[in-house]
Amino acid sequence: MTISLDTLAKQLGLTYRGNPSLALTHCCAVTNIEKGGVAFISDRIKQPDIPKLARFIKGDPLNPDWEKISYSDWAVIIPNTEEIPANIKGNFIISPDPLVSHLAAIKLLHPDIKRTGLISPDATVSKKTHIGNNVTIEAGARIEDNVTIGDNTLICSNAVIMDGSQLGTNVTIDPSVTLYHNTVIGDFSIIRANSVIGGEGFGLYVRGDNLQDIPQIGNVVIGKHVTIGMLNNISCARFDSTVIGDYTKTDSFVHIAHNTVIGKNCILGSACGIAGSCRFGDRIVIGAYSMFADHIVVASDVSFIAGSIISGSVTEEGVYGGQALQKFSSYQKTLIIMRDLPKVIKKLQVSINALQTGIKK
Repeated sequence: MTISLDTLAKQLGLTYRGNPSLALTHCCAVTNIEKGGVAFISDRIKQPDIPKLARFIKGDPLNPDWEKISYSDWAVIIPNTEEIPANIKGNFIISPDPLVSHLAAIKLLHPDIKRTGLISPDATVSKKTHIGNNVTIEAGARIEDNVTIGDNTLICSNAVIMDGSQLGTNVTIDPSVTLYHNTVIGDFSIIRANSVIGGEGFGLYVRGDNLQDIPQIGNVVIGKHVTIGMLNNISCARFDSTVIGDYTKTDSFVHIAHNTVIGKNCILGSACGIAGSCRFGDRIVIGAYSMFADHIVVASDVSFIAGSIISGSVTEEGVYGGQALQKFSSYQKTLIIMRDLPKVIKKLQVSINALQTGIKK
């Protein structure tokens, strides 16, 4: 895809400065920009670390080295708070939010070529399925009875969508995903490769000397603009719904057990595990490899550092961490004490030896 600077700026609804016919072919980071590239510099007051500007900064860290980023064969999206020196000749798109504008530019310069609007003859699609407009279903996918698929949705190869499932508009189902019966996926949500949504939860009871499975007949409801990472497992509820709130994002290898409810705008790091019937508020951040016991309630605006083990509910916002869960500030003090403990023991041993020597004399 090739777009001129003038056309790109117009499609983004922004103003620009530079060569209107400059051919732009791809988006990239400002640290590896090259011919035809479109990069961005963030507002360093609002977003000081997106991206790192070390290669382009000299002297005052708030003043970029314009000469280094103003070559004639690429363009940079910059904040409208920046003032470009008059003597600098380059190609600049001026934006109130360069990060968002750059993401929009990615969609224009790197269109989703997989969304063809075609249904492969090698896909198995039930005649009882309701399919919206411009839906793409790739070879090897299987769509069962009474499934609803919204407009502009993409179902990749070898995905399985079981009966009664409902997919909203602009949903992306990656290769080899399995959606069990009656799963609901909201608009613009993405399910990454090899994830399993809606399989039976881990419910057991004991009769006599043996363990027996408890049937799980509920479903999973995933909200809008949710991203489920690769190789996730989200189990269906026993009777009702396991719920993932709007705009929540999970990394790879996440397990969410039956009956759990996750709020909106949450982040779940890689390989974390959440046992059954937990209730999470909004804007929760869970570090990688953290583990939660069942029936835990977590308030909104809580963060857990990586590797935390949570065995009880958390009712106050803040940052928590550790094996025996505590406020992270307390955990940091514990780490410092543990780090310095050998030195303390050594000093204590010297004092004890001196005391014993004095007593002997």
